[in-house]
Amino acid sequence: MTARLRELYADDTAVGRVWSFRDVTERKRAERERERLTSALATKHELRRSVVDHAPVEICARHAPRQRHPLLATRRRHRAHGVSARS
Repeated sequence: MTARLRELYADDTAVGRVWSFRDVTERKRAERERERLTSALATKHELRRSVVDHAPVEICARHAPRQRHPLLATRRRHRAHGVSARS
């Protein structure tokens, strides 16, 4: 819950106050869920990267057949083809 206070003036004299309240429960819940999902995605990315980096074979994946840079490739493949690894 957030609250906001505004003073009401008439001829430079305070004549009242207006309070407004906003329920931020749903927004806070959505922010926590976004943080949880972002963390879970980062964990999955780290796991995938670790598995790929330690694979005993070359792996290369692309979105499209003619895409120049691989979406995912093992370090072994990068070394074999003389290119630097990209994260």
